[in-house]
Amino acid sequence: MLKGSVVQSSHLDSCPRNAERIRKRLISLGKMKKTHDGMMLLEEDIVFGSPSQAANVVHGESKNGWLFWKLGHRTGASLSKAREQDREGHIKLLYYEKPEGVYEVRSEGW
Repeated sequence: MLKGSVVQSSHLDSCPRNAERIRKRLISLGKMKKTHDGMMLLEEDIVFGSPSQAANVVHGESKNGWLFWKLGHRTGASLSKAREQDREGHIKLLYYEKPEGVYEVRSEGW
């Protein structure tokens, strides 16, 4: 997730416990802060362990990140569909190494 991304300020009962812990940890580290309108904002770029982990933390509820995240805009292909198209050779997904200085949230230990 990129610095400046908007995050739901609260979480629902369906929010996985790990995502709740990550949200609390990001707030305590100052990496996620409340805005004047009550939303939360990421204060720096953050790499999550999976698309679903990112969606759960950002929305404060259980989400399948492979279906939730879209390419380009809300009507673009889901990550799941894009991965399928990549495997079939219709598109080429580019993967990158985590840039230096980007905060990484690992799946375990939170």
